[in-house]
Amino acid sequence: MHEFLYVVDSKNHRIQKFTSKGEFVMEFGKTGEGTLSSPAGITISHKNQLYVTKKGTHSVAVFDTEGHFINRFGHHVSNPDYCLKCPEGIDFDCNGLLYICDYFNKRIVVY
Repeated sequence: MHEFLYVVDSKNHRIQKFTSKGEFVMEFGKTGEGTLSSPAGITISHKNQLYVTKKGTHSVAVFDTEGHFINRFGHHVSNPDYCLKCPEGIDFDCNGLLYICDYFNKRIVVY
């Protein structure tokens, strides 16, 4: 069981972190390198990294559990088959494969 709950606040372009008792801990994504533009979905990897779909920039941002930006992918890629357009839902399966609901392209992308 996870110690914290991460909540996507799409209208305010941020992720909020709460304890398992519902106490607010922090927020991130509003400023800096990992600025979120209309975040939609969130999941946590087996490496304890947060993957957040960003509808506004057609990409996925990766953060550590303290909100520090790590990486971004999905928009500017050489292979157009992997170019996201308005990604929403996101999750990992038990084998570590990442599934992304690519809304405007009407598909599920697997990484």
